Amino acid sequence: TYTICEVSNSTNCSTVISSITVTAPVINALTETTAAINGNTGGSTPALTANDTLNGLAVTLGSNPGNVTMTTGALPAGITVNTATGIVTVAANTPAGSYPISYTICEVNNSTNCDTVSSNIVVSLATIVATQDTGGPINGTTGGINVVNVLTNDTVNGSAVSLNQINLTTVTPNANLTLNADGSMDVVPNTPSGIYTLTYQICEKSNPTNCNQAAVSIEVVKELPDFTTTIDIDALVFVSAGDKKDFVVNISEIKGAPSDGQVVLKIAKQSAFLITYGAATNTSNVNGGVSVNNNDWQITENTSLITMTLKTGVIIGTNTFSAIGFTIERKSDVPAQTSQPITVTIVNGSGLDSQNNNNTYNTVVKAQ
Repeated sequence: TYTICEVSNSTNCSTVISSITVTAPVINALTETTAAINGNTGGSTPALTANDTLNGLAVTLGSNPGNVTMTTGALPAGITVNTATGIVTVAANTPAGSYPISYTICEVNNSTNCDTVSSNIVVSLATIVATQDTGGPINGTTGGINVVNVLTNDTVNGSAVSLNQINLTTVTPNANLTLNADGSMDVVPNTPSGIYTLTYQICEKSNPTNCNQAAVSIEVVKELPDFTTTIDIDALVFVSAGDKKDFVVNISEIKGAPSDGQVVLKIAKQSAFLITYGAATNTSNVNGGVSVNNNDWQITENTSLITMTLKTGVIIGTNTFSAIGFTIERKSDVPAQTSQPITVTIVNGSGLDSQNNNNTYNTVVKAQ
């Protein structure tokens, strides 16, 4: 409302009312397309309001003049929206699918100036990979506990499997094998020799039809070998420096099963006596002369040990033995009455050795 009056006649006036119309700026909420979120691990999207505009300019979420506010409709389980940022978060273990998210933005200055839009949030399946496993040999007489865990080399989204992510089931069972809930595999006692296979399946918990299968094969033998060792030497006393004697290390199989893989032995070196060997030696002077099998062994040494490794393809048969010939010599400047052991040890488990309590043997030699 305003009035105008004549200057020379101040009572000569006229009043008028004019209306000024202020229009609300155009507010525009647009559908946002976001990258899929892996439902197994969950994750977050960029702001859904990133492409929304107010008066042609990108919106700013907030409570100040010129800002816009955001509200949402009902949200699916596992989906949350931060209305202060516009970011959508998908919880871990959310089932795969396309989830519509409806939201409204309103101008702070004009709370009724609003726009509503719906965007789809895509939740994808996890990548499930089950990988074939092998185990054994296992002694069929005693069976075995936790001979292999089938989950060890399986992955979900490229990372190691955890039990809270997957369901583990047996697809093709085997009466001689037991698959436990933690993925470990047992062999039933008194299982005949052979190779036994079981097929299992892992499925994503949040998407039970998202599965992958693999087989596990276990080798079972009726008996495992047991190796023990002895030392043959004609005399244990060395009279003077340079005195030499041959000795033989015998490696015997005593349980009725051949070696499987490379049997490994070690001899501890001594300070008072020097132990030597010939890689191709086939006889020893022990007991008037005996045959030895040095050529069947790879013999190496370092400062403290001599290591004997059965060559690839060579087998110590059932209830037989292999002999390795050595020479031991008294070193110079060794005090009289010095005693030291010749100690031979079979490496536990080498060649499928099944018993560890008979793997070490020693003979004491003496400088007179």
